[in-house]
Amino acid sequence: MTRGAWREIVTELDRAAPELFLLAGAADGELAKVVFTEADRQALHLPGLPLVVLQAVAEAADKIVDQTRAEHYHKLRDTERRRIDVEMGRACS
Repeated sequence: MTRGAWREIVTELDRAAPELFLLAGAADGELAKVVFTEADRQALHLPGLPLVVLQAVAEAADKIVDQTRAEHYHKLRDTERRRIDVEMGRACS
């Protein structure tokens, strides 16, 4: 597979994981768990998720009652929120 083809696959994964997390938050029962698990797996290959996605991910993890992943994504969400707050403070100074 060419380097360009791999780049295209990575770009598609970048788009897919956030969408899957949103779907997991909207789904119920076993479907929510399966979709969340796949999104979580794909997210391992991403450099980071935007705050709005991390908020949705944390809510989805809470909904499917996966305490370990919920804590993980709550920490990521809170860290990203603090990072943004610091950057906004610098921008306003």
